[in-house]
Amino acid sequence: MLKNYVEGTAKESQLTGGSAQNANQPQLQIKPTSRSLLIDAVRGMAISLVALGHTNQGILHRGWWGASSVGTHLDVLIYAFHMPAFFFVSGIFLSASVQKRGPGRFTLERIRTLIYPYVLWSVISAGSVVVLSHFTVQRPMQLKQFAIDLVLGTGIWFLPTLFVCQMFGMLLRKLPGALIVAAAVVAYYFVPRSGVNFIDLALQFFPFVSAGMWVGRGYERMERIPRGLAFAAAVLLLGSLWWAIFNLRTSYQNGVLLGGTIGTLMLMMVARSLGRSKATRILAWAGEASLAIYLAGEYGQGLVRQLLVLAHIVEPYAQLILPTIAAIVIPAWVYQHRVRLHLEWLFIAPFFKPRPRAPQTVSAA
Repeated sequence: MLKNYVEGTAKESQLTGGSAQNANQPQLQIKPTSRSLLIDAVRGMAISLVALGHTNQGILHRGWWGASSVGTHLDVLIYAFHMPAFFFVSGIFLSASVQKRGPGRFTLERIRTLIYPYVLWSVISAGSVVVLSHFTVQRPMQLKQFAIDLVLGTGIWFLPTLFVCQMFGMLLRKLPGALIVAAAVVAYYFVPRSGVNFIDLALQFFPFVSAGMWVGRGYERMERIPRGLAFAAAVLLLGSLWWAIFNLRTSYQNGVLLGGTIGTLMLMMVARSLGRSKATRILAWAGEASLAIYLAGEYGQGLVRQLLVLAHIVEPYAQLILPTIAAIVIPAWVYQHRVRLHLEWLFIAPFFKPRPRAPQTVSAA
């Protein structure tokens, strides 16, 4: 199934200036650019860390690490940078996507792909807790509490937070990249928190989205870095991240920016060091399905965890590795086969489909 990941899958159209000025000149249709293997691999690593982090927290809550500090160190390390990496890569194609679609269509598509699955999977999650409460540490919540959590974005917070960040980016896209980053950092430090979870988190993570917007297609220059040099840089960055997390005395706000920046660059270097290997394509396959893994990974993870418990296997490494693999592979497979399985509606709204724009054309020289 992994070999079906095709690098030529269309994602962003190549942007060139203007349309033909002379109707008599032959028209050349602009072909869409391919998906970025490097960026999808970074997404794959980030979403794998999300799955690993959630699995590890389940082990910590059950006390299966015992006296070992491995689980605690792993938890702190993962949560220092895995979400900033997601927000960074989401900003790379943001300006080009708005230019391609227009602000109205861009907003509608983000509602269909972010807000709709947020609402749908919040309902699914609440319903599943009612059914599976005997097997989880969670307990069913009252309808009033569910409504409050839905409005404030305290459950599946990533999707509404990303939506707000994307709207910020759309509104600021015409400013110079450095100015957008500066504005995002100032807002991060000085705008008072509102108490609305996804708004406050958007302020926290928008500096990474703005950094992605600033980099834009410039990330392609990284693909010219020798793989050996990229690997050495990744190791150095990992050491720097470890030191910053466990030795540097600084504020939480400084730590978020520092850890997120170092960790995101580290993942970029790891992806580059892997080149176009099979490992990269496996990560990219998972990265393309990151939405499904984020939303549904807990169900595959929970299933395998309970099977291990029934087999009296609570050894922490087995409970860490096997449920994490299930949390990645099962929803990713479903997502990659969503059309054939008629399950697209789980991830994108089947209504309010925007009318496709006519292809951009340029005049032949």
